[in-house]
Amino acid sequence: MSQRAQIQGQIFVFLLALVIVGVILFLGYKGVDMMIKQSDKVQLDEFKRAVIDDAKLYQDYGSTSEAIKYTLPSSIKYVCFLEMGAYNLANEICTPSSDSYQSLACDAWDKKTASVFTIPPKISDLKITTLNVQGGAFCAETVLGNIKVTYEGLGDKTQINKV
Repeated sequence: MSQRAQIQGQIFVFLLALVIVGVILFLGYKGVDMMIKQSDKVQLDEFKRAVIDDAKLYQDYGSTSEAIKYTLPSSIKYVCFLEMGAYNLANEICTPSSDSYQSLACDAWDKKTASVFTIPPKISDLKITTLNVQGGAFCAETVLGNIKVTYEGLGDKTQINKV
């Protein structure tokens, strides 16, 4: 009779240990997931601040041109730049038959909701009215979470080009 009690006790301890390990794994996964999301949010905030600062900085530099590298979360596939005042956007990103077609970019340009945004849409509200964009609009594809663009100061505006 005492052996039966020991076997039942061992099963209880084993099940309790299994539940504890499961809870620890679950909480660990949630913690890592939360840290990754927070890191992505910080990277996006830094990108937004850097683009605004760089556009202002190079605006005053005259004809100085420099390539700038931005780091973004790995979930971002494209960063699109649109010139808010460009009313004739005959561009490859708004031509449905083009390989570079981006319907989100065309919608944002039509509605004048943003001049800089990401695909998938993590940033969709960044307006920089002083940007003069190459071709009226372009989307830069991220490579290992990075994009490169060049800025050139024009005095009252900043020209941004795809590298």
